[in-house]
Amino acid sequence: MKEPLSVAILDLDHFKNVNDIYGHQVGDLVLKRFAAVLKSNLRSMDIAGRWGGEEFVVLLPATPVGEAMRVLDRIRITISQESFPAPVESLKVCLSTGLTEFDREIMDPEEIVGIANKGLYDAKESGRNRICIT
Repeated sequence: MKEPLSVAILDLDHFKNVNDIYGHQVGDLVLKRFAAVLKSNLRSMDIAGRWGGEEFVVLLPATPVGEAMRVLDRIRITISQESFPAPVESLKVCLSTGLTEFDREIMDPEEIVGIANKGLYDAKESGRNRICIT
């Protein structure tokens, strides 16, 4: 029996607005806080990395998509509850995620990222601050 591998692409919603309104120092703070939330909610065997700008990719080995959904939803809720220091204490960060399970028999690694990315776009188009499984 093959171990499941869930793959997710996470994007901080409206992150450009954070940089435009509050400045790049606050944007950097948000990215650091988000990285800390990821680290504290993922297992040592999970892999997370910055995919670009405000996008991150997360690989969850030995994790079926339903279990991955619970982990990623905990991350989504945790980052939305983060408090930031003055003068940006009113800042709230939301997260959209595309999630899929890698099937080694029918997909190549580039294809799986594309499928997860489609889920991310579905999450954005359906209102943001959510996880869409594809």
